[in-house]
Amino acid sequence: MTHPHDLRHTYATLLDQNNMNMKVVSEILGHYSEEFTNEVYVIHKPEVIIYDTSEVMNSFIESLKLDSTERTIPVYDISFIQEYLF
Repeated sequence: MTHPHDLRHTYATLLDQNNMNMKVVSEILGHYSEEFTNEVYVIHKPEVIIYDTSEVMNSFIESLKLDSTERTIPVYDISFIQEYLF
């Protein structure tokens, strides 16, 4: 369940991601230190890995262009992504 107070975390995180000075963010939120704001209010997520799926998608799109007698269901190996799923 979310609460209005959760917006402070979102606000601090967005300001941090847009390179706002953490001392300013801390003062806006009324905190005693920028370290407190950074540790408690800024949400730190690991970097997201983005895969180039253009080849797979192009093959899939091409398979849809075939007439119904030539159409097969393509099977793609995406097992390498499993280790990155949460």
